[in-house]
Amino acid sequence: FSETGADFAGFPHNPLPLDLSYVGIVHSHPSGSAKPSLTDLDNFFGLVSMIVQSPYEDDDIFVWDSDGKELHFDIVFSFLVIVLILSWLYPIIALLIKMSSKDLNEILNKSKSDIGFNSTRGSSKNNLLIFGLSNPNIKESNFICDAYIYGDIVKKNSKNCIGKILNSKDTTKSIEEFDFVLIDNTKNVNFNVFSYEKSIGLMISDKINDDRRDTIENFEFDFLIYDLKIDSYSNFEDMLTVKDLINSIRSNWFLNIKTPRLEEIDFQYIFDIGFTGIIIDLLDISSKKFKEITSKLNKLEVRKSGKF
Repeated sequence: FSETGADFAGFPHNPLPLDLSYVGIVHSHPSGSAKPSLTDLDNFFGLVSMIVQSPYEDDDIFVWDSDGKELHFDIVFSFLVIVLILSWLYPIIALLIKMSSKDLNEILNKSKSDIGFNSTRGSSKNNLLIFGLSNPNIKESNFICDAYIYGDIVKKNSKNCIGKILNSKDTTKSIEEFDFVLIDNTKNVNFNVFSYEKSIGLMISDKINDDRRDTIENFEFDFLIYDLKIDSYSNFEDMLTVKDLINSIRSNWFLNIKTPRLEEIDFQYIFDIGFTGIIIDLLDISSKKFKEITSKLNKLEVRKSGKF
């Protein structure tokens, strides 16, 4: 992308993506003054233009605005600000943004599930996400979930990540305020759901054939919910059946927990198999029992094994 001539070298700005975070541009003047030329001003980009002149010492750095007026710049002061303040301030700001995010994709990225038993995760604590099936009568502060899923009666203006189960009356207009949607019955969807630009999930409640598996994978849903009956979490054959399905369709898989009476070893098994998270019906569980479950999730271990 470089452009060169007899007395200059540079690159065009148009290949750069539109990004409001750009502060400005930096270039050098190997000879002559550091004052911006007419060409520099005509190609001004961002808020400031920094020009470094030969011999490129600390005193040879100059900053200009779009009108060619010099701005005072202290490299030592700027360095101290970056090292002493921004080095710890930026991570805190990023963490606050992350914690307050309602983007489901960001939430899903907190717990990436690899295919295979005993897959290695980035963290050893609370690796299973929790999506809560809720209604407006549920106090979200009593059930700290990564996201909440509502049915026909929904809670609006929540600060949390809120999704909706689609019904036959829904349209693109009625769901635009939600952070994601969930299809629990494909017959209830009477519009082009893929015109919805946010995250879409699908609940798998019945056995599916190979053709349907390929179709579901081609649609690339943001997450899938395993809602089939599991007779025993301790029976290896039953868990292999579960694994067969989640291996055949790559996605963020969630397991719909039908009973709150699961032990820590059961959640460890769910985690080892490769689930991204679990679904809990908040109407059927007390806040005390919910806290017991989150306590068990906090004890999950990352295991390294090449058996599967």
